[in-house]
Amino acid sequence: MANVAKKSYDKFAVATIEANGACYDGQDFFDTDHEEGKSGVQSNIVTGAAFSANSLQSGITTMRGYKDDS
Repeated sequence: MANVAKKSYDKFAVATIEANGACYDGQDFFDTDHEEGKSGVQSNIVTGAAFSANSLQSGITTMRGYKDDS
């Protein structure tokens, strides 16, 4: 039963990401100009590279640079 619940959650998560619906700031989840508080404008759009170990590492590095207002 736990496996069924996990698969159901995974399907929901993937469907939500693929739909690119609105997130906390009312903009699309994947967007170029998220802005809130003092963190400034931030983009979570990554383009230009085929998926590889290097592009994954680049994405991780980029996400670590995102700012939080706390």
